[in-house]
Amino acid sequence: MSELFASMLMIGATLTTGALVVAAAMGQAGLENAAASSGAAAAQYSAGVQLALIYLVVNPSSSCPVFAGYHEGTNLTFAIYDYGSQSFSPAVMALNGSEYFSAYAVVPAGGLGVFDLHLGACAHASGQTLLVADGRGSTAQFAS
Repeated sequence: MSELFASMLMIGATLTTGALVVAAAMGQAGLENAAASSGAAAAQYSAGVQLALIYLVVNPSSSCPVFAGYHEGTNLTFAIYDYGSQSFSPAVMALNGSEYFSAYAVVPAGGLGVFDLHLGACAHASGQTLLVADGRGSTAQFAS
């Protein structure tokens, strides 16, 4: 009877120790994710530029095929809002890795900027990755 009781105590001790190790590992993973997120937010905040994508649309073109019931187009229009304390002067914009250089309008702090990209091929609004960057090193990436 004492061997059975000792075995039950050892199994309980093993399960308790294992649960503590798993809980500690999960807590550490959560802390690392929170630290990375806070670091990115702090970097953007310290730059004074905080951007949000308001909308991204592709103007339909009759020369492009239909995707999910909508005509694709070769002209993409999007709006960015800067809710930071400094204005944002885009120097380059990249859509799915294709870079577009131009003299873009400045997005004032607390203001909205609307931009047009003339694409080389037909595209649709969903599934796009947009990267905007200025000359000071501030960047933001958005997905539609």
